[in-house]
Amino acid sequence: MVRMTIKEALNKSSMSRVAGKIAMIARSATKVVAGTTMPRSATQRARDFAATRTGTGFAGGLLRCARWEGGQPFASSRALHPTPQNQVRGHVGLVQCFLKSVLLSALLMLASAGASAADAILKPFVLASKGAGTVSEKSAQVNASLTSAGFTVVGEYAPYAGANIIIVTNDELKKNAGASEAGGYGVVQRVSVTEAGNEVQVSYTNPVYMSHVYRMKDDLSGVAASLATALGKVEEFGAQGMTAKQARKYHYTIGMEYFDEPSELAEYGSYEEAVQAVDAKLASNQNGVSKVYRVDIPGKQESVFGVGMKGSGDNKAMDDQFIMKEIDFRDVKSTAHLPYEVLVSGNKVYALYARFRIAINFPDLSMMGKNSFMNIMKTPEAIRKALQNTVRK
Repeated sequence: MVRMTIKEALNKSSMSRVAGKIAMIARSATKVVAGTTMPRSATQRARDFAATRTGTGFAGGLLRCARWEGGQPFASSRALHPTPQNQVRGHVGLVQCFLKSVLLSALLMLASAGASAADAILKPFVLASKGAGTVSEKSAQVNASLTSAGFTVVGEYAPYAGANIIIVTNDELKKNAGASEAGGYGVVQRVSVTEAGNEVQVSYTNPVYMSHVYRMKDDLSGVAASLATALGKVEEFGAQGMTAKQARKYHYTIGMEYFDEPSELAEYGSYEEAVQAVDAKLASNQNGVSKVYRVDIPGKQESVFGVGMKGSGDNKAMDDQFIMKEIDFRDVKSTAHLPYEVLVSGNKVYALYARFRIAINFPDLSMMGKNSFMNIMKTPEAIRKALQNTVRK
């Protein structure tokens, strides 16, 4: 895959604020221009600045001089004038300077708004709500809300007791995936319903964050707004966060994989052969790998499958529950990290390597110590091997 260029868009709310400020400045400029062009009889002339023998108006006793004119010294009578000698020309010059400053201020504010949007801190997940209830009840409510908001539920996955994940897509997600290299990874959003202590939390993947870590063409801000309207938005969470530019270049540390360095799992004779074979193999639940959903990307030979993984004994490192117990230890749960994806693109089958796929959702996880990557050190290869053994020709 070829790395895509960064595309950064101004935030709509930032643009609205800038437009308001520019309008305010323009109104002020209009008043000033009107004032400078009124008849002299209609305005009260301010008292001239009069330079005196004691140098009134400047520290150190210096006289106020406009500039060296006509080769005469600064102390000459022509040099000591309070206003431009041509009053009309002077007023026009002042107005022109003021209007230039207005334009410069507007441009600076636009640049500032663009920088502000580009520098916004993004986090992997959004907490929609938390409160009393059961996973079953909340899941039914979430399903209904998502459907009413125009989303299509393509699958559900209960990786362990007290957790359910609802996977959705819509037209905007499909369109963006079709316009993006390896866009299938970002064609869905995941909504989780999780028991946490005495409450049930509803959370979902942050579409804007995901659009950047998957290097998609558009930032999915419309999808983010739709999810917030349908489910709510309390806070973003899951990491200290990063900017869009950082997310598009992300890898956990030196020597670890980027987005455009996936594992190639298999190769078939054609896209049609590949997608049919992968679908059948995942549906048969081989090697503890099971099919959760499938979405075909419009306009291209690409399909993405969501997969659940269960293992024990020597295969424990690939198990979803084992992994989440080690890394999802904070009070607000990141259950929407699951499920993983397998991508069929053309006649080849890929998966993001787990050192990248896990890290994008847990970028602040420490390398060593309690609840660290060291505790799941065998997981990346265990996942790769399980997926490869399942989908290979």
